[in-house]
Amino acid sequence: MFLIVNLLMKLQPDDVVIAQFRAGDRKAFESIYSYYYKYVYVIAYTLLTDKDMARDITSDIFLKLWGQRRKFVRAGEVKGWLIVACRRASLNELRFRQRRQAAEKELLFLAPKQLPSHEHQLIEVEVICDLMRRLESLPPRCREVVELMFLQGKRTEEVAVLLYHPPQRPAPDQTLPNVDKVKK
Repeated sequence: MFLIVNLLMKLQPDDVVIAQFRAGDRKAFESIYSYYYKYVYVIAYTLLTDKDMARDITSDIFLKLWGQRRKFVRAGEVKGWLIVACRRASLNELRFRQRRQAAEKELLFLAPKQLPSHEHQLIEVEVICDLMRRLESLPPRCREVVELMFLQGKRTEEVAVLLYHPPQRPAPDQTLPNVDKVKK
């Protein structure tokens, strides 16, 4: 008797089972679950290649199916919904993994690096000393601009204001004199 009941449970759910499921019948839900579980799991596993995550997504899909049971009328609608929902959930999980991996890579990049070797430190000191010597050989005004922009991180507009040369921009209704000469 158990074998016959088990075989009947494995039959594809028909519109009668869907109507019972729609009304909230848990036995009908169990029938749908037992028939489609492996099908949904294989879709998730194929996309994710992670057994635990495929199981989690499959379980979540069936919980959502139960919550949306009132919208199904025919058996084919349930299968289609399960396929689409599983595919979307799996692809969302893949996107989440990619974003997480990218964030982890960025954190590794931003994390403090290993201390440079003694040789690298010596080379760095030599380069900095050479740059400072060359900076000192510049004319005073050029040196001031380079120091403000590259050592202090000022923007061009800030440097211009600091050096008493505010940037001049023509008013929108003014034409540039050079443009008029070119036109003639």
